Amino acid sequence: LDATEIQAAFPELKSWLAGRPQRVVDHAGSWPSLLAALRWFVDNPASGLYLREVPAVEDTKFIERHKPILRELLDKLSPPTVPDLDPTSSANPAPRRPSFEERCGLRTPAPLVRLRILDAALARQRFSGLVDLSLPADTLQTINFPELHTVLVIENKTSFSNVEVFLTVPAMGGCLAVFGSGYAVAALGSAPWLASRRIFYWGDIDSHGLRILAGFRRDFPDARSVMMDRDTFTRFAAYHSEAPTDTAPEPEGLSPEELSLFRKLVSRQDGDQSGKRLEQERIPLAYAREKLLQALGSPP
Repeated sequence: LDATEIQAAFPELKSWLAGRPQRVVDHAGSWPSLLAALRWFVDNPASGLYLREVPAVEDTKFIERHKPILRELLDKLSPPTVPDLDPTSSANPAPRRPSFEERCGLRTPAPLVRLRILDAALARQRFSGLVDLSLPADTLQTINFPELHTVLVIENKTSFSNVEVFLTVPAMGGCLAVFGSGYAVAALGSAPWLASRRIFYWGDIDSHGLRILAGFRRDFPDARSVMMDRDTFTRFAAYHSEAPTDTAPEPEGLSPEELSLFRKLVSRQDGDQSGKRLEQERIPLAYAREKLLQALGSPP
């Protein structure tokens, strides 16, 4: 009976029904709502609604619970376009599979990006004295203040383990620090006002960190790295740690010096037992502050 109703509603699914009968059985009892949701998504491919606003079914959690089967069927009914590329991967990025919401033209809450205003006067004038705040990623497009001339991106792609590094960046006039991540970098890429600002990037010294730097420069080709150099890596050899083997192609977008360091970090020469990573949080605070002040400017 379910198969008959499915084929009556969507004749295009005849071959899917023949090849996946167990999927029909697995969702017995849910097909009236599944078919209603399918019809709504087919008829409204770019609604811009939040998932809970979709009026196809009464149960606001039904679609959320049935994303896998709905996506499988929608891909049969209307194959998706070519997926986006991951802006933080290597020079030849692999396709990134869109989320269910992206696939269905739904709206999603903007992720929060954490900022630190490093200029106290700017914080008082523009943010009521707040110096540590989080904003929706799309709001970054509006922070176009003439007093703000420098942006420091502190990247940490996998965790918040270096949040103390972010919180101890010294005060500097006209400067904003962004606690980076994949979505923060993407949000920065859509902020046109950044084209006229100085941009600095600070990540871990390992092959992965340098790959992210190279990807960041696709949006900001003039971005300068700070403390991602051979001198810093060599100076704190006591704090090196091992990193996973990296055999992917070399990234484009690194300076000659950065590329030389990248090659050192991915090399596995006979007898080379040295660590291949220097994490940001292992760099002594006094050294980090000195280098940031030298690169970005002086305290206000």
